[in-house]
Amino acid sequence: MIKYRPEIDGLRALAVIPVILFHAGFSAFSGGFIGVDVFFVISGYLITSIILKEYKNKNFSFINFYERRARRILPALFFIIAVTFPFAWLWMSPDDLREFGGSAAAVTVFGSNFFFWKKTGYFETAAEMKPLLHTWSLAVEEQFYLLFPLCLILLLTLLKSRPSLIMSIMLAAAIISLGLAEWGSRNEPIASFFLLPTRGWELLIGILIAFSAHYFPDKVSAINGKEITLEIGSILGLGMIIASILLYSVDTPFPGFYALVPTLGTALIIQFCTPNTLVGRILCSKLFVGIGLISYSAYLWHQPIFALARHRSLVEPAPETFLLLSALSLALAAGTWRFIEQPFRQKKRIARKHVVQFSMASAIFIAITGWVFYSTNGFERHWHASLTGITKTTYELVSKSEEDLGRKKTFGECRFPLKKFSESEVKRLKHCFEKHGPGLAILGDSHAMDLYGAINRNLDSPFIVSFAKGGCRPHAVEPKCLYDKFLDFIQENPKVFSHAIFEQAGFYLFTDDQGQNGNRKFFNTFRLNEEVPDYRPHEPFINIMIDYLHQISQSIPVLWLGPRLDPHISLKQILKLGCDYQYQLRPNLHNVYKSLDNRAGEMVDAANTTNLTYISQIDNHDFDIKSELVSCDVLYWRNGDHWTAQGEQFFGNHIADLIQREISIP
Repeated sequence: MIKYRPEIDGLRALAVIPVILFHAGFSAFSGGFIGVDVFFVISGYLITSIILKEYKNKNFSFINFYERRARRILPALFFIIAVTFPFAWLWMSPDDLREFGGSAAAVTVFGSNFFFWKKTGYFETAAEMKPLLHTWSLAVEEQFYLLFPLCLILLLTLLKSRPSLIMSIMLAAAIISLGLAEWGSRNEPIASFFLLPTRGWELLIGILIAFSAHYFPDKVSAINGKEITLEIGSILGLGMIIASILLYSVDTPFPGFYALVPTLGTALIIQFCTPNTLVGRILCSKLFVGIGLISYSAYLWHQPIFALARHRSLVEPAPETFLLLSALSLALAAGTWRFIEQPFRQKKRIARKHVVQFSMASAIFIAITGWVFYSTNGFERHWHASLTGITKTTYELVSKSEEDLGRKKTFGECRFPLKKFSESEVKRLKHCFEKHGPGLAILGDSHAMDLYGAINRNLDSPFIVSFAKGGCRPHAVEPKCLYDKFLDFIQENPKVFSHAIFEQAGFYLFTDDQGQNGNRKFFNTFRLNEEVPDYRPHEPFINIMIDYLHQISQSIPVLWLGPRLDPHISLKQILKLGCDYQYQLRPNLHNVYKSLDNRAGEMVDAANTTNLTYISQIDNHDFDIKSELVSCDVLYWRNGDHWTAQGEQFFGNHIADLIQREISIP
């Protein structure tokens, strides 16, 4: 084994605590997710150091290597998943239980990163409800370690007298992976976040440090020869990690070039930090080392605890609750480390065959149980059969909330959502124009997707196309968004559409007293009877939207449908309270939305844009939550701010009237 470095355990503490507090929702740790990147660098360094030392001593064994990995990873992982099963069964709805079962089964083959890549984005609100979301990073590591030892031993065998060439090959691989990550963070952000090809470079940073220390010790010693170098290097590394934790956020493109700051910061600490440096004395303290020792179990425990707490609560648990849950995660981690991790790591206490037997039995049990949860849709039939009265009626309404949504449907040859501006789709748009004359273009985010479904259900116009995509707003453009391409298209083909209709979620246009940008949590974290704060309109974002819509209006008239008044009452809350509950808007919610609506309209008027018209949905539809949210016969809203198919039909009737007042529909 390599020499123990307590400062690396301290570094593990510096990685895991921000991750926990980030998942707990503390805004001060908005970049806490970079703790995973710190872990990747550490893992690459330690694993490579062990392999190289054993290879040098001629006692490296693939069997021993994977045995150590199994002892280190599997017992605590499988134990915590098994403990999570009964709580998931008790507290999750069938749909959520189904997804949990699928993720658990994926963990057993270290494929959960693929599972979550296909299911959700890491930073989406729904992701907070997934107990095993954090296992994606374990999957990435294990996939890497299935390949890396084989490649390294092969390189050492073929090029054993040329370590510089081996290091150059690994450096080239890291650069390629980083380049792919940078491209992916801006073009395929979810895949880039979850998959090995765009994460491998982070592990390779640690690998390169270990390789250089092993094969070029004189050069490394020359660099580390002065105390001032050690001090400056380790302080700079610590600063880079802390800056990433405090300054990064979910809006930071990741894991591309921005990820260089925390990963290179980690590399500096590994390279320059010793117990005698200032940073070393901090990281080698009993507190940091103690948390570092239990960091793996703490990482495993916190996400299931947080996710289950969110499932259990009607609203987002309070910060004080999350602090207690964080402490609980550490306490459970200490017990898991003491009674599971430590015994399984000791060969004298637990023989190899018993580790294999335990791992195989646990994996089979979890895989089968997870598959059963997934294949039975969370035992929906059993669960449904146990319901009675209002509870049963409410569940039947809620369970159908995603059915027959018009937001992604094709309603006719020329009434469809455009997925991308391919050559064939452009030809399709021009064909529809030639056949039907100018059409209607729908722009915006997921609220505009609702709008597309609502308009198609209530207007007979033969040519209506949606360019809207979830998460796409002019002030938050993602690679998947079609804003720039639509603008280019309409400037080149101004006759294809008679009007563009724009809508986006209003809650993203708020800001609070701390300058935080608006999101769903601005409203859905409050109890149903709790007053909403006086959030302010985010005028810079509104100006960005006006600027973009003004560019379109140079080619065709634009209607901006102002924000709808969202109830921000979730399906989970409706399911727990019942369809016959007397729902009301949170106090001050209407006033806050109306202030945004008024200010947006004023800013559009002040812009003096001839072909841009602002239409207030709030003024034109007096939303009555008592009759327009849910009854035991109909459910109009899902997820707090989106419409069901019934909502598309009902609210779309009002919107169709609004649009027809402004424009002549062919």
